[in-house]
Amino acid sequence: MAIQYWLNRGERGRTGYWRFRGGYHGDTMATMAVCDPDEGMHSLYAGALPEHFMAELPVDAASTQALDNLLAQSAGQIAAIIVERWCRVLVACCSIPRCAAYPAPVG
Repeated sequence: MAIQYWLNRGERGRTGYWRFRGGYHGDTMATMAVCDPDEGMHSLYAGALPEHFMAELPVDAASTQALDNLLAQSAGQIAAIIVERWCRVLVACCSIPRCAAYPAPVG
């Protein structure tokens, strides 16, 4: 749906996804492409799955700034940032600030 959103807005280059290390989304081809490739069986499919961006979940101001920089460098290629339910809990507990490359949604 994220890629379709950008296509509908006339932006054809936004086909990448950011995900966080340790994430798991399932065992179908599309979901394995956004899981952590170093965990489980997903590394067996290297080369068969599209490659997406991956980063560590920020835990402090320095790692949040590092993620901000990575997002800014790839902003025109990103369709979505995938955050698992458990990551949202960590974000809320750690009070990680919103990344500058992606301000608060409008509306």
